[in-house]
Amino acid sequence: MGLTMARELTREKERIDLNPREAVGPPRIIPTHREGRVAPPRVLRSLHRRALMFVCAAKGVATHLPPVGAIVQRRSRGSDDARYCYSVWLRHLVVAHRSGFCRKSLPSTIAELGPGDSFGVGLAALLCGAERYHAFDCVASASAERNLAIFDRLVELFEARANIPGPDEFPLIKPLLENYAFPHDLLTPERLAQSLAPARVARLRRALETLDESVFTYCAPWPGGGAASSGLAGAVDMIVSQAVMLYADDLVGLYAEQAAWLKPGGFMSHQLEFTALNFAAEWNGHWTYSDALWRLVTGNRSYVPNRAPHSAHVEAIEAAGLHLVTDWKVMRPSAVKRAHLAPRFSALSRADLTTSATCIQAVKPP
Repeated sequence: MGLTMARELTREKERIDLNPREAVGPPRIIPTHREGRVAPPRVLRSLHRRALMFVCAAKGVATHLPPVGAIVQRRSRGSDDARYCYSVWLRHLVVAHRSGFCRKSLPSTIAELGPGDSFGVGLAALLCGAERYHAFDCVASASAERNLAIFDRLVELFEARANIPGPDEFPLIKPLLENYAFPHDLLTPERLAQSLAPARVARLRRALETLDESVFTYCAPWPGGGAASSGLAGAVDMIVSQAVMLYADDLVGLYAEQAAWLKPGGFMSHQLEFTALNFAAEWNGHWTYSDALWRLVTGNRSYVPNRAPHSAHVEAIEAAGLHLVTDWKVMRPSAVKRAHLAPRFSALSRADLTTSATCIQAVKPP
């Protein structure tokens, strides 16, 4: 399980072209190319690829040294910023509403995988009306002081009905939206008058100070399964994660466990990333590495991408008995040739090879 990797994703800009007639359909993502830019000769590209591979391998080896490893694990993944958390939560909520969820009421019980440096996404959900928040992470890195500071800032953002911070402020956050205005049709004045009532906000803040178990559950480190999650069977309305499922060692098992948490009619919303996360020169270059080279490159990091492609997630979700509702994919031209793929990935479909990210939402049938 990992934390949000938004600041480590590739920085190639993209633009979105949505078909307004599609109610839930996936957007078509078109890379933006600089006019007049000439591609470097093949020899230079090959040298660059090999040089970056050597650098990544050296960094991976260095993570075995305690000082370096400590620095790598200390870096923030984005959830220490209230505006980041506000943007992530509202994007998931807007896509869910577009997908047909949250029409009559908002989710009451939320579970988040990999909250990272704060409960920010869960706190935003609580301020929208949720009553329970369960957080599961592989490392306990959320502090009470940071949570309280982010909570206070989130209250200000919701009271101001601030627009959703978009690509100009957070160019790497997905899912991308066609409109970043505050969702007044979803978070109506009547709904927010109740969820932001001073007495309720004060009650939530007191519960956060003491991690009142009637509101908050924080399980970290959490290896998956066990008593901490067994009590959630059939109790969760919505499960959310942001660039976390790419670190799961057992996709089939973890999706099955989430399916068990959900109430009938409950849903999951996962932003999934399939890029190399700067471990390779190409955005999908991690699929060219052998398993041995991948272990060398990733080193002693706590969070190692599983390199599972898009189709592996879809298969695991469907195997868990969930119905796929939204698959909001980001498509990019493959940066590697099929001949360069490692044997383990040689059979990747063209769709997998060109899908760099998606927002997947799936529902548990009644």
